Amino acid sequence: MADIDALKRHREQRVFQGWDKYVPPQHVEASEGSLHRLVEDVIALGPKPSEAAVRALVDECVRRFNELDDGWICTIERDDIFEQVCQVVQLAGFECDEDWLDERDW
Repeated sequence: MADIDALKRHREQRVFQGWDKYVPPQHVEASEGSLHRLVEDVIALGPKPSEAAVRALVDECVRRFNELDDGWICTIERDDIFEQVCQVVQLAGFECDEDWLDERDW
């Protein structure tokens, strides 16, 4: 079962503020927007989303990061993105591992 209240709180947070000093601001803003869109989309599924529906939304989010990446996503960013996507997956009520990011090119 999804924790809608926690997802709503998560949606309001800056999730990649640690990048502010070394990632161009447009990439930070677009990355946070992509993750917040994932949160919004998961919330829209309601309190009992199917795993297939959440996986489809995660795939869309990962593809958005693929489009954003022109070589700036390195190890730290990759790990941070994975951590944030996994947090959303867990708040949606599912266990997260690397296979949730199968669409990843970065």
